[in-house]
Amino acid sequence: MRGLSDIRIVAAWEIGRYQPPIKRAVTLLAEACPELAFDEVLALTLGRQQAGLLALYAATFGAQLSCRDSCRACAEELEFSLPLAQFAAQFESDEGAPASGAEYDCSISEYQLRFRLPDARDMAAAARAPDIEVARLWLLERCVLEARRGATLEPLAALPSGVLAALGERMVELDPGLALELSVVCPACGETQQTALDLSQFVWQALAAQAQRVLDQVDRIARVYHWSEAEVLSLSRARREFYLERVST
Repeated sequence: MRGLSDIRIVAAWEIGRYQPPIKRAVTLLAEACPELAFDEVLALTLGRQQAGLLALYAATFGAQLSCRDSCRACAEELEFSLPLAQFAAQFESDEGAPASGAEYDCSISEYQLRFRLPDARDMAAAARAPDIEVARLWLLERCVLEARRGATLEPLAALPSGVLAALGERMVELDPGLALELSVVCPACGETQQTALDLSQFVWQALAAQAQRVLDQVDRIARVYHWSEAEVLSLSRARREFYLERVST
């Protein structure tokens, strides 16, 4: 995958800055998977979404992921870098990469379930829920295609909580991208904590920072040379830096 040019970065930032996180993730995925139609991007499982975002970040910003967090035990601010290669294996289960729209069967206790894995459309619907428990329920309602107890069809609301929890675990087994986590050790107190990894947020933060740097460069150069934004952006990064040095002297 080729990294995004500064022009593409600014364009994606312009669209994404007014979008809620779920829609913003789709905007980034469209940049990460230009070979896919928009409907195909929406249908990607979360694991395939994460893999696409990882490749986009690596091609555009490099092979290290810069992270920030705070220790939940002592409130120490944590800053660390992680090699992206260590996440690549987490996006595929032992059964291989999940296909978009694939259906799966499993037996849990005395129930037989048919389901599919969540995609971007499901996550967007769940994001409108008033709390996380309702969001989980809405997600399962969209993804569970059939539930049987023997020969009897059962509504999702009738399934025991233990069955729903086991189904969630089975979904994560099939698509580990549903629950990516980092294990972080605080250097101040030694406490180890698990932190959820949201690659779309990391990619967005890096893209937004770069877009603002580029637009600042455009502003500084245009003020002196009176070139248009398009003319400044058409310059290579090396030539833009050259003119910025001249502007600064």
